[in-house]
Amino acid sequence: MVEKGVAVCPTMNTACTHDNYFCPWDAREAVIGNLGAMRRAGITVVVGTDAGIGHCRFERYQDGLLAMADAGFSNREIIAAATDRAAEVCRLQDVTGRLEAGLAADLAAFEGDPLQDIQAFARPRFVMARGEEYRQQAIEPLQDLTEIKVQIMELLRKGAGV
Repeated sequence: MVEKGVAVCPTMNTACTHDNYFCPWDAREAVIGNLGAMRRAGITVVVGTDAGIGHCRFERYQDGLLAMADAGFSNREIIAAATDRAAEVCRLQDVTGRLEAGLAADLAAFEGDPLQDIQAFARPRFVMARGEEYRQQAIEPLQDLTEIKVQIMELLRKGAGV
């Protein structure tokens, strides 16, 4: 992947949180371990979340960033993976990804310094997309997904004929 310049968007999201892990295909330690191995190998990793699907709310974008931190990414690496590196991978570097004259005015401000405290991403104070202020929704606490996990595992077992 490094040799061919293949980038990975692991879609880390609310399902990947430490306290409420919700991915039926593998243990969290394995998923986070694989993500860390990609980092150590030098694979380009960008942020993506599947936000908008069930239990992955747009307002909980920070959950995927926290999972990347758990995998060993530095705060600076996480910010790059969500901004300029993501824009480059999507071939949008001439449109967005950096604060620069002529590019879309996409920015966010947080309570605290995300370079020092990764939890600052959970405290957005201002968001602008294409020069327009985005009216933020409140970030709701994580739900307990235990019952939903049980239901999904049962469906997967039935589908597999187990």
